[in-house]
Amino acid sequence: LRLTDTTGQGGFKELLIRGELGYVATYAAGSSAVLTLLAEPRINVGRLHLEARRSSARIGELVDGALDRLENT
Repeated sequence: LRLTDTTGQGGFKELLIRGELGYVATYAAGSSAVLTLLAEPRINVGRLHLEARRSSARIGELVDGALDRLENT
């Protein structure tokens, strides 16, 4: 997602799209992965952000760590 770079807002962190039937939320997960979630319209968006940010940070640590180990073997 180059939109944030192009507009001078820095690197990609998260994106939330609200559709007629619910949400699509995408979060950066480390330097080379993303976490994408689908949610019903009745979701508590604040809770979604809280849990997804926490999860994407952990996923990013795991993915980046695995990539580092592969590069060093």
